[in-house]
Amino acid sequence: MGRKKTHEEFIQEVESLVKDEYSILGNYQGTTTKIKMKHNVCSHEYIVMPSSFLQGNRCPKCSKKASQRIISNLFKK
Repeated sequence: MGRKKTHEEFIQEVESLVKDEYSILGNYQGTTTKIKMKHNVCSHEYIVMPSSFLQGNRCPKCSKKASQRIISNLFKK
């Protein structure tokens, strides 16, 4: 079993993926312990597992809007 990632290492990993688009509001305690994040573009705060965020799961509010746009565009055709 490997060494546990530190909060600082998690911050660096998030910044390397999304720059300053997201802020970490909670304290990283492990890959499966949910943490509070903020999407700085829409100001939505939400809870997510760090592993999910690092795998590409981002702001649920903006993801919902994107999904709605895709569905809407499908029906327009």
